[in-house]
Amino acid sequence: MFGNNPPGWATSGVCAVHAAMMQAEKAMRDSLASQTLGSVAQRFGSKAPQEFFTDIQAWIGDRMQGRTARGGRPSRDDQD
Repeated sequence: MFGNNPPGWATSGVCAVHAAMMQAEKAMRDSLASQTLGSVAQRFGSKAPQEFFTDIQAWIGDRMQGRTARGGRPSRDDQD
């Protein structure tokens, strides 16, 4: 639109869209900072049916059995 010579008003300061996105990100971070993992877990626990927790524990157990130690270090289960 302006070629290689945009007016100063078009290039100075923060773009209005970028400013709105920065404001939204700050609001999101502030909201997340006011919560704890415990409060999120409590809300989740009151919503999910009990059978979900049984299923997820079995799924996690299956995944843990298939894990190997990384970086040549022994797994935590092998430590005394």
